Amino acid sequence: MKRHTRMITAQGNDSLPYVLYIYTNDASAQVHPHSSIIGESTIELATSDGQLVRWRAKGLYEIVGTGIVLRSYALDAP
Repeated sequence: MKRHTRMITAQGNDSLPYVLYIYTNDASAQVHPHSSIIGESTIELATSDGQLVRWRAKGLYEIVGTGIVLRSYALDAP
């Protein structure tokens, strides 16, 4: 089940500020039969206006549709 878990702020290489929404997908091992972890979680990222964001490294992201690179210095940034 996908649920909104938190928000972080980021700065784009276009000099604009962005708010990123972090969604967590909780899936059991029954859904992923090759997983050795029960209750495995994955995250999805999106901008506040719904654009898909790709995770590149901790605190470093890319808006898929535009290629804008985002950086976040939030301590809890994935």
